[in-house]
Amino acid sequence: MVVYALRRVQELKREILKRRIAEIRIVNDASRLTTAVNNMSQGLLMFDSAERLIVCNERYLQMYGLSPEMVKSGVTLRQLIKHRTDCGSFSGDPNQYYVQMHNDIAMGHTTRKTIETPDGRTIQIVTRPMADGRWRVGCHPRRHD
Repeated sequence: MVVYALRRVQELKREILKRRIAEIRIVNDASRLTTAVNNMSQGLLMFDSAERLIVCNERYLQMYGLSPEMVKSGVTLRQLIKHRTDCGSFSGDPNQYYVQMHNDIAMGHTTRKTIETPDGRTIQIVTRPMADGRWRVGCHPRRHD
């Protein structure tokens, strides 16, 4: 009985060690992914099917001069557009922009549009729906030639 208990303890220790190693790998993978996403040259957003923000990289915040305290997981598309309007990085009719984007996503359309920011920069925006109801937005600064 004692031998069985000692073997079982050793097996449990090995299992705990394997799980700790797996957890470390997951943390390292997540860290590498976050670093890669935040060092992209384009802004990136990802929303769930309820139009709540899942991912926003640092480049997007920089492009539009937005606050990381306001633009975080759970923020809705409408709240994000309002924050951009309040920060002065949105021009046009925010409601019309929301309705158009909402309709395009609902129809499953990938859209490409070029906007000019209030400070004169040109940004190409690509919105892509995903099969599971989520969707992503990529923002690419354009150069004036």
